[in-house]
Amino acid sequence: MVIAGSFFVRKTLRIIRTVAVIPSPSVSGSKDLILRIETASIIPGLHSKPLLIPSNSITTSAKLFVPAKQMSMADRVADQRRRQQEQEYLETRRLTLPFRQAAYWIRRAFSNLQGVLFDETFLSLKLKGRSGALKMDRNPAWALDEGRAFDALVQHDRDNGG
Repeated sequence: MVIAGSFFVRKTLRIIRTVAVIPSPSVSGSKDLILRIETASIIPGLHSKPLLIPSNSITTSAKLFVPAKQMSMADRVADQRRRQQEQEYLETRRLTLPFRQAAYWIRRAFSNLQGVLFDETFLSLKLKGRSGALKMDRNPAWALDEGRAFDALVQHDRDNGG
């Protein structure tokens, strides 16, 4: 139990809480930007010191912005027809509803557990001159312009041949 607990506590280390972009104070006409990164703390009430890092010294494991697939009209009609057939199926088979709901929640629980164990929901940020990597949530709810602005600021492993 202690090992499992320490594993999950350790997973919360180095998770980025906020990212802010500030202009470089060195030269007023410079186009260099500095990212102010605050990480989350394990202990509530204890705040970690923000990191001030030039944007050109950050490398991410992948891009934050993932474009959505564009569906053709035929695909939309087929998808709508499939949903309608599913709805009719669900309405005619009410006795199996508890089993279907249980299967849904079990699938969802294992999917979320897999995301936690293997960091699938996080983007890895490597900083030049520092050991270890920071973890940034891929959830686009807080990302400016669906993550395109952040992608324009930092380098990506795939761009560097990685």
